[in-house]
Amino acid sequence: MYIRYVNKLHELHMVANNYAEAGLTLQLYAKSLGWSDKLLPAGLSYTEQKERDRKEMLYRQIINSFDKGKVWEYALPLCKDLAEYYEQNFEYKKLGDLLKQKASFYMKIMEAVPGENPDNPEDFYPRQEPAYYRVTYYGKSFPLFVRLATIINHLSAEFPLAQIIRNNNPENEALKDGDQQCILGYHGAGKQPSMYLEKIFKNAPEVGIEPVTTRLPGGRLIH
Repeated sequence: MYIRYVNKLHELHMVANNYAEAGLTLQLYAKSLGWSDKLLPAGLSYTEQKERDRKEMLYRQIINSFDKGKVWEYALPLCKDLAEYYEQNFEYKKLGDLLKQKASFYMKIMEAVPGENPDNPEDFYPRQEPAYYRVTYYGKSFPLFVRLATIINHLSAEFPLAQIIRNNNPENEALKDGDQQCILGYHGAGKQPSMYLEKIFKNAPEVGIEPVTTRLPGGRLIH
């Protein structure tokens, strides 16, 4: 039952293009397997095969998922384990291919990663540093719209050129493909008193009714 749920979660992540999460999920199953010749029964999406063959297959899938998810550091320990297995079993062709792939991971980590255009192999860009926002709320007595003000103030300070969008009208969809930085935010529950709206967005450009979709420099959107 455990393996069934692991595989189901892995499938959901793959459908959503969450490749890093998919690899980590499948790793839960791979780590439970050994390198023995024990025959494993067919089931789920697997055929009847030796335990070591299934573990190898899973490792390959996980490594490819980490590559697609651009989390090459996670793939390196698996490459090391798989390389030791190939070396011990004199599978030098597979070992050579794996070491080439591992070397490419080091290059991607330290130098650059391919661009989005497959027709232009020279389209490379430096690896982007991970970025995120940490928002912490203390005190249950704070109303939701006051909490939102903290987020908007932070984002406005971080992106002073961004335009605050006060509603989620369909017309705003066109902004996603525009060059202007935009921030959309609203609490999404009940109606917010207009007196607080004016206080929260007193310095915001007039666009619509309420402010969390953000266009980062370079056009990337976060929700």
